Amino acid sequence: MNQSNSISPIKLKNAPLLETIFEIRAESLTALDLGDYAFKAAEFHQAMKPAYAERANKPEAGLGLNIQHVHGVQHQFFGENRYPLFQTGPIVATTNSDGESYYWPDFEKSIRLLTAKIIEVDFFHTQANSERKFNLVWQYHNFFAINDSESISNFLKDSLSLEVRSPSLDGVGDLNGLELSSTTELGSLQLSFQRTILPTENTEPASSAGMLWRTTLFSHSLYLQPDPILAWANSAHDLCGGLFRTMTQPIYHQFT
Repeated sequence: MNQSNSISPIKLKNAPLLETIFEIRAESLTALDLGDYAFKAAEFHQAMKPAYAERANKPEAGLGLNIQHVHGVQHQFFGENRYPLFQTGPIVATTNSDGESYYWPDFEKSIRLLTAKIIEVDFFHTQANSERKFNLVWQYHNFFAINDSESISNFLKDSLSLEVRSPSLDGVGDLNGLELSSTTELGSLQLSFQRTILPTENTEPASSAGMLWRTTLFSHSLYLQPDPILAWANSAHDLCGGLFRTMTQPIYHQFT
């Protein structure tokens, strides 16, 4: 799964993308993170104004996917267009873009803004602890509408250039819940494929059956410094974007 080609900015007209997420998370949780969070969240909100003046508690916001592993997101901040979306929790900060608005040059600006503002307000208390370590996470969530009668294994083989062969899978008709992992120079790469029901808005039927393909890249440990963070984000975009193009080659023409 080693992809290193530089990816030129392209906005696909019919991309299967639901959401892109960039996450900065501290490696450990301290009492100060918990006790000082409300104050730090308010400072971050103030720093994001006026462009991202709206604030909501995550359970009430109705934005973004249900990312349970996101280290306890508690608040969301957004502007008039709802995306880009910024999220915070005691030891996490993210920026999210939905499939409709995602365009790499714009998302890169959101990553730069997120990084600059959490450093400006000392969100993670690194002024007093400059040796604190962090991990970065990059996620693509793609949805493909497939019939209930179509097996995920056949879809992966025919549409995503992925054929899984193993004696232990003999007789298994569907690969629902398949997870694959690989080690890259940027960190740990994980792919997961899961049947799901996607709610639809203002259309009939009210939901669509299909498969969620989640691509997740976890960085190695690093310090909270803008240049390494932005360099990793650019490389993560190239790796994950290149992987998407390679795997979807049989159906890529449908997205352009």
